[in-house]
Amino acid sequence: MLTAILLVSLLLPASALAEGAFGYARASSQLERDSRPARYQPLNMVDGRAATSWCEGARGDGVGQRIVVGFQAPVSIDEVRVTNGEASSRQAFKANNRVRVLTLSNELARHTVTLSDTQRPQEIKLGKPLEGERFVVEIQEVFRGEGEANATCLTDVVFVSGGKPLSGPSLAGKLGDRNGAVALMGSWYSGLEGAPERFLDLYFDKTFRYRYQPFDPEEPGEEIRGEFAFDGKQLRLKPSGKEWVEASAALKAEESKDGLPRARLVIAAERLDGSLARSWSDRP
Repeated sequence: MLTAILLVSLLLPASALAEGAFGYARASSQLERDSRPARYQPLNMVDGRAATSWCEGARGDGVGQRIVVGFQAPVSIDEVRVTNGEASSRQAFKANNRVRVLTLSNELARHTVTLSDTQRPQEIKLGKPLEGERFVVEIQEVFRGEGEANATCLTDVVFVSGGKPLSGPSLAGKLGDRNGAVALMGSWYSGLEGAPERFLDLYFDKTFRYRYQPFDPEEPGEEIRGEFAFDGKQLRLKPSGKEWVEASAALKAEESKDGLPRARLVIAAERLDGSLARSWSDRP
């Protein structure tokens, strides 16, 4: 089990950020998602700012709630820098739950991290780096807050590779609610549950990547990249080299076979390639 080491400062120059690597942050739940969608959104957890945080909004104390953090290309993570709780003020920190234990994982490995109950940034060195494009931060145990909300918060989890942050302060000015696009950002899957063949990544910089990876080795795969825009109601897609296409995007919550919640995204458009116009799930 890893133990966090306190950092004197988390601020690093903008040049240290690996430009273009960060893709998205998608949460299993969010406090005040409907009434104040930007206040506790998952992107707050990667912006390197003490004034913003992600707070989960599920029933209970937050154990089992998670954020999936995606990158636009494979990266190697050998360190994370965590600011626990809702660290915008001492009062907010004490009122809300803080994380006692979290796990950081990819598809092949998992690190368990024990955090201190402090507002100060904590540095966690990973004994063996995690590699890939998609990482899961999951709450395992909490420090109970003094308030009535019983919500667990994380101000920051900054991903670091070779001493360089792949998220953090240099992203702060580029984030925000993105006019409703936050609801769609993340990795989406289509095909058999547990064995999808189609993958759609919607990134915070309003670009997307679609991949078709068929199980049949004789069938050709496909990759499409482009731009997207979403205002909370209307979705527009522009595959590279083509014109913008208007589409409808319907989001709904449902339960998967293992009993855990999942989000369903249905994209429909008359002029859109069938590769993209289909039903998508936020879990493989």
